[in-house]
Amino acid sequence: QQRVDRMAKMLNLSDDQKSKVLDVLNGEQKQISDLRSDTSLSQQDRRSKMREIREGTGSQIRALLNSDQQQKGLETDLVIDREV
Repeated sequence: QQRVDRMAKMLNLSDDQKSKVLDVLNGEQKQISDLRSDTSLSQQDRRSKMREIREGTGSQIRALLNSDQQQKGLETDLVIDREV
């Protein structure tokens, strides 16, 4: 929720966008939790999959933003893929 609030403030997200971003971030959190509990993966494979999950999340969030919001995210050095 804090991530959504920071993004909403920086990018002036609508309520609809906030809800959709929250859904994306919750999905990311579930995927990461599942990944961490998967003991069959090597540390390197886990890191690689973590990167894929974060990149996918960033792409999904960028798709929810209008062009002005995307530009503002770049200008403020908001790297959604790495936002913690």
